[in-house]
Amino acid sequence: MEKETLDASSANNVILSLPVNITYTALGEMIREKSTGEIIKVENDDGKVTSYAQILDVSFQQSREVKYDLVFDIQFKTLTTVFKNKVARVLLDVSLDYDAIKQVIRVKDYRLDVKSNNWLMNNSLEAVANKIIYGKLKKKMQFDLKQEIEKRIPEINQKLENPLEIMQGVNLFGQVDSFSVGAIIPKADHFLVLLNLNGNAVVDVERIIFPKTKPEFSPENQ
Repeated sequence: MEKETLDASSANNVILSLPVNITYTALGEMIREKSTGEIIKVENDDGKVTSYAQILDVSFQQSREVKYDLVFDIQFKTLTTVFKNKVARVLLDVSLDYDAIKQVIRVKDYRLDVKSNNWLMNNSLEAVANKIIYGKLKKKMQFDLKQEIEKRIPEINQKLENPLEIMQGVNLFGQVDSFSVGAIIPKADHFLVLLNLNGNAVVDVERIIFPKTKPEFSPENQ
């Protein structure tokens, strides 16, 4: 019997909805790597560039506030003339909005609170942070998932070219034509991401293993 190729048969078409958990720890490491050491600066109308702060560390977790999804804990060093080389923290509560059509996740609303040992510094930095720092961070917290997804498809298909053993004697191979994110739901320590996948797949069963069963005890067998 001639083996049918994936492309030749529509019977191999697969539409799959797959829940994926992405931990805040994994995302936090990525955000920390991209943000740590960055200088927050603004170019004025006259072309002069003013440096306000340098980000020292960033972490986040689920917000305790019902209105918000996440809280970012941002440690930074001030670079302004008035407060030079002072270390402070910003707690940034954010609520997220996901556009399933554009495949973009962005910040919908926020609340910002500056933490330092100086009351005057708190008020001054909060005004600066609301105007400048949040704008910079908002851009960093907007993710175009569509571009990231398109980058991953060739990698996934490369792995699926060779049979992938999903259990003893059972192999899976195929290709992913497209996939999209249907929803993103913030949880206590992770995002629940609902993926919609379209493609072709074949499962090869090379070995069937039946569980060993013990013979039932019967008085007649005695």
